[in-house]
Amino acid sequence: MDIKYQIFISSTYTDLKEARERITKAILSSYHIPIGMEMFNAGDEEQWEVIKKTIDVSDYYVLIIGHRYGSLTDEGISYTEKEYRYAKEKGIPIHVFIRKDDVATKPDEREENTDSILKLKAFREEAKTGRIVDFWEHISELENKVLLSLFKAINSKKGIGWIRADKVDVAAMSDELVRLSKENHDLRNEVKRLESMIKARNPKIDVKINDGNDLKLEIIRRNDYKLYEPVKYEDLPEEVSNYMQPDVINEYNTQLSKIHELNNYNDAISSIKYIKDNQIKPTITVTNTGTGKANDIDITIEFPDEVVVMKDKKLNLDLDKVEKPEGLPKHPYDLAKERRQEEMLKQHPELKAAINISKMANAFRINDSFRSAVNLSSIADSVGKFSIHQSLSVLEKENKIDISINDLLHTNEITFDDEDFIIIPKKSGCYEIKVSIICEEYETRDEFLIPVTIEETVKYFDVENYL
Repeated sequence: MDIKYQIFISSTYTDLKEARERITKAILSSYHIPIGMEMFNAGDEEQWEVIKKTIDVSDYYVLIIGHRYGSLTDEGISYTEKEYRYAKEKGIPIHVFIRKDDVATKPDEREENTDSILKLKAFREEAKTGRIVDFWEHISELENKVLLSLFKAINSKKGIGWIRADKVDVAAMSDELVRLSKENHDLRNEVKRLESMIKARNPKIDVKINDGNDLKLEIIRRNDYKLYEPVKYEDLPEEVSNYMQPDVINEYNTQLSKIHELNNYNDAISSIKYIKDNQIKPTITVTNTGTGKANDIDITIEFPDEVVVMKDKKLNLDLDKVEKPEGLPKHPYDLAKERRQEEMLKQHPELKAAINISKMANAFRINDSFRSAVNLSSIADSVGKFSIHQSLSVLEKENKIDISINDLLHTNEITFDDEDFIIIPKKSGCYEIKVSIICEEYETRDEFLIPVTIEETVKYFDVENYL
């Protein structure tokens, strides 16, 4: 088939006008199609769009560089360099022919402007980079080198070219176009089908605490903790003051002032009672609500500072094992209780046996140091790991829980409800738990917040019931 190739000729014009004409005729004599900027008004932006389209449909690009840089575009580069950069960007095969420096030239064939000379030098270096360049002296030499270079390119790497319409097998081309159109249509449908399958099989991991989308906690704050603190006789409940005199209270306060570790003892008692009243063993449920299996799932649950995560095996919550500091007097409530019992025994001697049994059952076992009791303000540094169907870690120092799951089928769930950790609310208000999830199928971490509401209830000391 007789194919004609389009060759775009690019160079400065006035100094290489004769060379362009000779190259144009040589290409025409080879039965191919030369085209160049002399056919356009290079200063017209609309014409530049035409030049770009012409380069787009050209099979080869011939760049001839002499000793002039040429007139500048608005970008500060020559029109020749602008054409070259566009052809390079579009991937058109480029053939570069640079005139040697030491050849004899006319004055108007060399650049005199210093800035243009530097730009020409940089342009020549750029054009030589990454390709074979031919150097020439005379126009006849340039003509031969251009034809030889194009001949080699046409035989080794054919362009698309142009052919006469009457040389084309229209029926065969039509059949091929129909085949390719059908193949393209089928491939597009297959891509859509595969994409829908991929989307349909995506896992979706959800985490809930206590089977809800939010978490509601309650702080029970008692003012009935029987702490050892100075008291005023007039502030005592009537049920207590009825069984003692002011001098007893004064003696009690004096003895308390002499005990150095009293605050530590009160703190230990308060902390234990607070934790016992407010500890919660949460149920964490991980569910795959998507339509595909999830693999290598890592979940981090970060609690706010107002909710403490602790391991309950580390807690010593036995009040009876808290050692009383030396010299601790009897509490006024205990004294009142004893005196009330003495009066009852005087009135009802038959109750003595029952009271003795009660005393024995409630006697303190003072063996361990009160320092073993847990203070709510102190969080241990160690990391624990527990197993149910998968692994769960409690990072107490960072106040978070890490869960690792090997895999989880869609619609399946795993419940963590027998792990040895607890959560303890510290302050009433509205807060947020941050949940972060990543698995093999996720491109990025999925993060969401679980609202936490903490309400506070105060319970007062029932003196009458205590006595």
